Amino acid sequence: LIDRSRSMAEDREYVNDTRTRLDWAKAGARGFVALQSGAGVEVGLISFARDTRLDRGLAPVEPDGSPLPGVHEVSEFQDDVDALEALGATAIGDALALARDTFAAEPAGRTQAVFLLSDGENTAGDADPRTLADELRAAGIPVYTLPVGDAADGNLLAHIAEETNGEVYDAPSALELPAIYADLYARLRGETPLFTRTPLELPP
Repeated sequence: LIDRSRSMAEDREYVNDTRTRLDWAKAGARGFVALQSGAGVEVGLISFARDTRLDRGLAPVEPDGSPLPGVHEVSEFQDDVDALEALGATAIGDALALARDTFAAEPAGRTQAVFLLSDGENTAGDADPRTLADELRAAGIPVYTLPVGDAADGNLLAHIAEETNGEVYDAPSALELPAIYADLYARLRGETPLFTRTPLELPP
């Protein structure tokens, strides 16, 4: 679940740097998709602002040119990630509701998880994120939350993670997002994280 609200396009880490929070989120997601290639894991993409979209349904990720039917080819999935544009408010609850419904349509007995990245507060949509956290916990689906920057609703995202038996991966700087996605990939496979994350000191 990737936040594409307006604020995701407003942040700059350095003076004269054109890259935004959304750019760094895309970089992390592209890397995550590449790491999942051939791993047999079904991956999907939900993006949200005022509206919520299922950009990619759940399917295995395979290398480009794979002859297997019903899979995501890496480059096509990455193209959909790159196409995300930031505009509007932030419907965290609606995004969680769409994730719940997407998983509900899948066969039972599979291990499922949600990665929720946001840099703001729940300001749009009809669904209450806390209610959705209860429903996802009841369904046995952990939510790993990635609050980005100082304006993220850390209390809400921490509650969602705690309530669903997930974990919070705080990203004070958007530059940490690629390493966080790699960390999530490794941890969910029971492996040692690929990178050691340390607090970043940014220049003024």
